Amino acid sequence: MGLPAADGSSDQVLKTNGSGTLSWTDVSATTMGTLSGGTPLVFEGATADAHETSLAVTDPTADHKYYLSDLGASADEGWVAAFAVSPGTNSLITSTPAELNILDGATVVVGEI
Repeated sequence: MGLPAADGSSDQVLKTNGSGTLSWTDVSATTMGTLSGGTPLVFEGATADAHETSLAVTDPTADHKYYLSDLGASADEGWVAAFAVSPGTNSLITSTPAELNILDGATVVVGEI
């Protein structure tokens, strides 16, 4: 097995066809497959420093899908809400965004809703 005759472009990686032929390729999310490990994604901010954001996964007991909202056609910025839920409990938020918007900024007592 030998290296390709030409150099690859910036950020390309080598891939094999399984028969000993190596070629340069671009990495994209569609060719990565399954990311394994407890913290397979680590994001560095605009400044490379000692602080990163990690996406951690516990051992799932079923298949789950999570969606990131589309913020529309403009270049809006938004926040992904993070809720701390203890594994093994049933404390997930089941309200719809419309129901939560009703309570936005309100002071209520249980039973008044």
